[in-house]
Amino acid sequence: MPWDPESAPAVAQVRTALAWLADHDVPAQSVQAAFRVPPGHLRQLVFRGRRDRLRFYWPAATLPELLQRDPNRLIGRTGVRRGLDDRYLATGRRSTNDRLRQRLDEVVAKRREDGSFLEAISELNQLKRLVGHVGEIGHVRLKGALLRQLSWFYTHSGRSVSAFESAMSAVDLYQIAWQETGNRSDLDQIAGCSLIASNACLLGHDPLTAIKILDVADQAVEQAGPGDRSDHHRQRGAALLQLCSADADEASGKEMRESGRILDEVTGRNSVLSRINGLRMPLLLREPDYERACENLEAICSLISPSSLEFAMAVNYTSAVGLSTSSETVHRAVVALLAAASPVEERYGHQRTVRSLLSVTMQLGLSDAVRKNWIRWALYENAARLD
Repeated sequence: MPWDPESAPAVAQVRTALAWLADHDVPAQSVQAAFRVPPGHLRQLVFRGRRDRLRFYWPAATLPELLQRDPNRLIGRTGVRRGLDDRYLATGRRSTNDRLRQRLDEVVAKRREDGSFLEAISELNQLKRLVGHVGEIGHVRLKGALLRQLSWFYTHSGRSVSAFESAMSAVDLYQIAWQETGNRSDLDQIAGCSLIASNACLLGHDPLTAIKILDVADQAVEQAGPGDRSDHHRQRGAALLQLCSADADEASGKEMRESGRILDEVTGRNSVLSRINGLRMPLLLREPDYERACENLEAICSLISPSSLEFAMAVNYTSAVGLSTSSETVHRAVVALLAAASPVEERYGHQRTVRSLLSVTMQLGLSDAVRKNWIRWALYENAARLD
């Protein structure tokens, strides 16, 4: 099916996808037909897409190197003011960390439950202004927690640049707290913020930087103490998958299997998260198992709403498995699945972009090898990545 402007991002927002196709010698006529763009406009979009490729800056190769950064620079960059503790709510009354923390927890709980990520971003940015400049350690940690949550919502809305910047600011704040107190909980927070930063890199097609960040996150969580490391392995598996080589695929499979093992222990083998994680596995196989993916999707459909983010992810992963096969029968089944599936809501920017790119895949006339790499690439594309 061709690009649908009513259910897809503007073509200009996926110009890096057009650049990828041009760099892999996909005929311009096929791309023009699939995305409904004239020749002159396509050439312009490809040029801009190549220019707009993201590369993120991560400052350290190891945890000791990260923690040895100059604290005075961190203090200046994050706006920390020693001893300052004057903060006001809209009522004009002096607030406490506890009250601000309570408001933060309320926003996060409500917006994660109803999936209103863009509203969460707006509310958390308002709360950030109330938090203002920070001074004592409890206040530093409060702002770090706020920025960590803000970066999480940015990531799940597909806004890679904002997610990375907020996560990095949170890392800086928790490092200041750690240097002041030596509390291991701050290292655990650094690990969590680093995971969000690495995920932002994955959604910006920068797997090498993501791997560097994950190396540091692994060291931080190991030093902090026991914890759920399933996402460490999942993200490393995703980064290796993006490299598109046989050796990387083998390593990626090991990481994904370890992620699934841990997730099954934490959430239960039949949980939604565990089943969605299971859909990723067939993408790593030489012969993707579409039948198994459909069985998994059917089980997921009985557990969650068709309008949920998890449902959109499940449909996209199932479709990606089918499109990774060489079976024309399966390809037709995937086209029918995508046509029948509920549209992905705009608030889920990343999954909406993925759905749109998968939907035009069969219009592009790709060879089996190029199509498999294209699908891997499309799974991590998002129209709002530059925001």
